[in-house]
Amino acid sequence: LLNASSGIISLLDPDKQTLELKKYIGLKDESLQSWTRYTIDSKTPLTEAIRYLRPIFLENQTEVLARYPNLEKAIRENNIHAIAAVPLQVASATIGGLNFIFSYEKKLNHEERELLIAIARLC
Repeated sequence: LLNASSGIISLLDPDKQTLELKKYIGLKDESLQSWTRYTIDSKTPLTEAIRYLRPIFLENQTEVLARYPNLEKAIRENNIHAIAAVPLQVASATIGGLNFIFSYEKKLNHEERELLIAIARLC
């Protein structure tokens, strides 16, 4: 979608404090081993999108690394240059989130951002 090089779907456990990685594509397995289950308090684009109920759009690797230095190893291993993270909602309940990851700088225009938000609300 939108030429994303990879993607992640994570869902909240019933306790609403833990995310479980449900599906991913285009990322190295070994870089995700510590992210199969993680707390909502973790510092990642997806957890922030879910906690604050707003999408996170990061357009280049410098911006991604500045905001999430704790993810540097995974960012570099997977050649991540831009990220769009959106909360996954059903009705009014947040059930998880979607990460769209780009291996090149990507500035999403208004229509592209709205498309990702709409997809997350339809899932």
